[in-house]
Amino acid sequence: MLGWEYPPVKSGGLGTACYGLTKELAALGHDIIFIAPFAVTSEKSKHLNLLNLSQYRIKQDSISLKDRILSQFKLTAEMKKHVTYEFITSLLNPYLSEETYRQKYSQELLELGRILRARKNFSKIFRTIDNYEIEYNEHDRSWETKQIYGENLLQEVYEYAIKAERIALQYDFDLIVAHDWMTFEAAVRIKHLTGRPFCAHIHATEFDRTGGNVNQLIYELEKLGLAEAEMIIANSHFTKDECIRYFNIDPRKIAPIHLAIDKDEVAGEHSDFDVAKSGNEKFVLFLGRLTMQKGPEYFLRSAAKAVKFYPDLRFIVAGHGEKFSALVELASALKIADKVFFTGFLQGEDIRRVLQKADLFVMSSVTEPFGLVTLEAIKANVPCIVSKTSGVSEILNHVFKVDFWDTSEIANQMVAIMRYPSLAQTMRENAAREAEAYTWSWTAKRTAQVYERLLGCGKKERAYAR
Repeated sequence: MLGWEYPPVKSGGLGTACYGLTKELAALGHDIIFIAPFAVTSEKSKHLNLLNLSQYRIKQDSISLKDRILSQFKLTAEMKKHVTYEFITSLLNPYLSEETYRQKYSQELLELGRILRARKNFSKIFRTIDNYEIEYNEHDRSWETKQIYGENLLQEVYEYAIKAERIALQYDFDLIVAHDWMTFEAAVRIKHLTGRPFCAHIHATEFDRTGGNVNQLIYELEKLGLAEAEMIIANSHFTKDECIRYFNIDPRKIAPIHLAIDKDEVAGEHSDFDVAKSGNEKFVLFLGRLTMQKGPEYFLRSAAKAVKFYPDLRFIVAGHGEKFSALVELASALKIADKVFFTGFLQGEDIRRVLQKADLFVMSSVTEPFGLVTLEAIKANVPCIVSKTSGVSEILNHVFKVDFWDTSEIANQMVAIMRYPSLAQTMRENAAREAEAYTWSWTAKRTAQVYERLLGCGKKERAYAR
């Protein structure tokens, strides 16, 4: 199994999903080798063989991804100068918006990107099998200072693929499983090398992350992986539809299986978060990356309208991202800066604490392939408002569903839940009962059916049909 995150080294929901799924697959009797670019063994990795690729080094002087691509083109000296300066870092952030992209990189580089895309099919470059050798160094700790999604992400993806391909030769396995685009090139390489079947898990597409302003190289890797996979497991019908619409994937090879959460992932002793409550204050929570995809500005605009009708409302924006500074300025412009608390990035116990503090959770995502954080909020006994353009809205009835752009309606719903405690309590109780059905055991059993079908030892019918 190929993944980019695994607890405790994780950035968000992808790592949580990999842990929950593998734990229950192991309980079903499956042996799992999990290959991650950065990994730390812990209680959460006892059920599998966790390999940290950062402790493997490519022995010979490997050609960089930049040089590898440049070798395919006849570039002028002027073009090479631009490429040498910032080709790799210009195409790496998976959550980069068009606005930030244009601010950060020159128009000349954008023009170069258009020329390159017009002249070559990048997927052909990524299909090449290289003859690199790797060696293990258990004492190498330099990886500990790296970011999971750093500035050299695409180069890391390339090196991950080379290392994973070589490591695959050292193990006996039946199936290749890969989570999201970062691991797809590795999966394709291993498939071509070993002939083993490949199942791709898609948690979000490049169209979700960028709002349609796609990074072409990431799109090509995503498309390559989805096309090469014998089966695809999407985390919702929403994501399945995107795979069909944007990548022209045969719907018959996509199985939508919803994600889940277990109670012990949220439960814990009550402990107040840093933000203090006083009097009749009620806290409304936004929890997620501060990016275009997650719609934090719609949350703040809704907050500004709601507080006019319920002055005791306070708002917590938990997360970090490229829109952080702009959101602080927006809160000030909306004259609610004194009512909004920005916590920065949270993880682990801090997430549990902020959920315990919340009286209401709002997910105002522009697009949300699933929305695992909603299940976390429900398990923490918090009523929820969720965007209609989310996967989690497919499985929950006892939440308020709203168009992300309708800030007036979001504000109405905020006020209604706060004004009528009986409504809030009914939402808590009924949503909790609904969420009980969606456990990692439930998800793993359906996932295993897909795997078994690929290996020719499962039933012919679909594991999870629309």
